[in-house]
Amino acid sequence: MCLWRLNPPRPITVPTWDLPTVLRALKSPPFEPLQSIDLRPLVLKTALLLALASVKHMAHLQALSVSPTCLEFGPNDSKVVLKPRHGVTRIGRDDAPEPQDITIEGPGIEAEHCRIENRGGVVTLDPCRHLCSLDGVPVTRPTQLTQGGTIDITVHEVVEEGHLKELHAASGNDMGGQRLKCDIANLKSYDTDVTVWCPLNLKEIASQRQSMECYFEGVRGVKWEDGAIMIEKQQLRRFLDNSLRAIEDNIKQIVKNTELRIEYMLLVGGYSQSPTLLEFMKKHFGSRHKILCPDEPQVAILKGAITYGKNPTVVKSRISTLTYGFATSITFNESVHKGKSKYVNSLGDEYCDVVFEQLVSKGESVLCDELRVFTRWPADPTQTAMRFRFYSTKRQNVKFVDDWGVECIASLSVGMPNTDKGMSRKVRLEVQFGSTEMKATATDLESVETKSVKFDFMSK
Repeated sequence: MCLWRLNPPRPITVPTWDLPTVLRALKSPPFEPLQSIDLRPLVLKTALLLALASVKHMAHLQALSVSPTCLEFGPNDSKVVLKPRHGVTRIGRDDAPEPQDITIEGPGIEAEHCRIENRGGVVTLDPCRHLCSLDGVPVTRPTQLTQGGTIDITVHEVVEEGHLKELHAASGNDMGGQRLKCDIANLKSYDTDVTVWCPLNLKEIASQRQSMECYFEGVRGVKWEDGAIMIEKQQLRRFLDNSLRAIEDNIKQIVKNTELRIEYMLLVGGYSQSPTLLEFMKKHFGSRHKILCPDEPQVAILKGAITYGKNPTVVKSRISTLTYGFATSITFNESVHKGKSKYVNSLGDEYCDVVFEQLVSKGESVLCDELRVFTRWPADPTQTAMRFRFYSTKRQNVKFVDDWGVECIASLSVGMPNTDKGMSRKVRLEVQFGSTEMKATATDLESVETKSVKFDFMSK
């Protein structure tokens, strides 16, 4: 006991580091210039910048790792695969009985809310009987997470200084890897016969019911041979049929628009490595358009994201995928507003307070950093605050915020303490459109009190 007190164990501490020094280092080789650096330093730089930009608590870094078990480079750094941390990642509040790997806060968040398990590369979300959802769909039991595979198709015009002007909003869905279930998604970059080795324990379990050869009787283009599944080239291509047809249909809808004079079609991302996809694109669209694919299509996505992060104005304008607006009040008209919410002020004047005032319409082109200004007046002479509620909808034309398909996405309230001028007071609302979000700022012109709120732009 005496030695324990004289020489207590020293805790293992994380070495201190200086953020400005690290950022300066990232601006020099081997991390710059982006156009020519190797994939490995590019991935490491991206992982660090992503962590610095998005992580609010140190615990959130638990699910992001560049350790050899979570970061896998292909031959000659031809590709990189980021994998979730092995084992269990617990998600919950700071006050949980057992320390959580990722801490979150908010209404409805339980102390031990959910967990993500990575067992042998199979990643499962366990909601632990609490409220969770995937892509907006409630999850009530442990659910395996399938890997990516969306395809986004958009149209850009290259304008002055190499900037981009969006001409057609990004469209597409699960036409990529998500249509190719399980490990079949990993085969889309092949265009030869493929051998898939079968785990010994799976073979033993399956053989208890019947011989392995019997499982493949009558299956065209697939056979069992020496402990492996042999898939012929033509059968492998059939796995992509539904995906390719969906891509073709989507592109044909876009090129029908004669105002879009499309000269080039550029393929980037993991799916672009598929020789079958490239051949398909050249066959169906190569006669009218030039089909291009960089040597490293996955790296192109990574470099593009970093370039865009450093200079968002590289995209000069965007096409709004939704209609955005805010609630306003106008004099109640029984013939127009029948059945709608009615507000009666202290003077007895009646207003309809659910009118949809449009900020931008679905399909409308919006400049990066474009500013739109509105002026509003109080509906009551004694009003001491003005509340703005912002909405979005997939519909083109909307009249009221309580119509079907209209969703409230944000709100703000600005004080109006000086009531001397009654209903003659003014509040200026400024809405600035960024590349991925909007910022709304309301200012009471009497007291100069200001309130702001940000909300997603371009999110469906």
